[in-house]
Amino acid sequence: MNNYLETKAKELFCKVKVRYILLNFFLLPFGLVFLCIIFLLIISLLYPPFGSLVFSEDTWMERFIEENIFFITMTSYIMIFTCICWQILRKMESQKINLKHILGGFFLKKRLWLSVFIVILAVRVLSGGVIQITLFFASLISQDFAKNAVETANESFIYNGENFFLQISYWLLFFITIVVIAPITEEFIFRGVILHRWATKWGIVTGILMSSFLFGIFHVNIFFISISISGFVYALLYIKTGSLLVPIIAHALHNFLVFVNYFFENVLSTTNGNEEITIVVLWYGIVNISMAIPALIYFLKIPKNIAALPYFANQKKLILNSSRTDSLNKLTLTD
Repeated sequence: MNNYLETKAKELFCKVKVRYILLNFFLLPFGLVFLCIIFLLIISLLYPPFGSLVFSEDTWMERFIEENIFFITMTSYIMIFTCICWQILRKMESQKINLKHILGGFFLKKRLWLSVFIVILAVRVLSGGVIQITLFFASLISQDFAKNAVETANESFIYNGENFFLQISYWLLFFITIVVIAPITEEFIFRGVILHRWATKWGIVTGILMSSFLFGIFHVNIFFISISISGFVYALLYIKTGSLLVPIIAHALHNFLVFVNYFFENVLSTTNGNEEITIVVLWYGIVNISMAIPALIYFLKIPKNIAALPYFANQKKLILNSSRTDSLNKLTLTD
């Protein structure tokens, strides 16, 4: 690998500190709570009856939060991730990091899109297999523990209210958050920024593994291994194609299938938390993983040097395209 490129890469991303990004994930929720409290205090001072209702000994506020926890969570998620992306973009601007080099091109060859589609299907099958194996081993510890993990995950995304308007609002907000906002913001943060930062600091393989593991841990649930593996594949897709749009699409399709699954579970009431988790679940998981891995191995390869990172690959392409354009312009003028 070119030593100049390695030095330049480290200089370019050296001030994009991942620890500050993670710190914002913890500080921004507290900031939102603080702003809400200040807002309620101001309204209470301007309109005392409202203050007597909010700050009374009655549990009105607790009931309100419990009944609207999903809306509060989704809205907070959108606000927090939007703020973090905005802060990162400001830092990139000050560091002269070109956003176009991170995003890459949006137009790929038809043959490449076919392989990308196969990889997206394979990672979905692989993710499901890992979840099934995780559930089986969790059931060995305790059947109740495994079933509670599934029920907790399902209840977080199931709306049980009877108000039709709130139901429509719920599903619309759910769709926008997990199918649109989450893929764009999470891929930008974890693949576009954190991957480049850690790859230039510790090497590309370590950067891929650590950014993917952080992506899984960030979701804070028992299925973090499956999520980390998905993040690993998204990183390889990003590096292979040079376009951040590809992992965004893969992430969005995965989340769309999750959305459809929860929607039909809610509408048809198909969730059954009393089913025992048996060794059949383990075999389903092994079969799914066995089907997915060959496709992933065939279409994806782990790169070995920083030059393969999308930022520098796209930078090189833009320079080559610019030089070709200049050459064509000179030939046209000569003719």
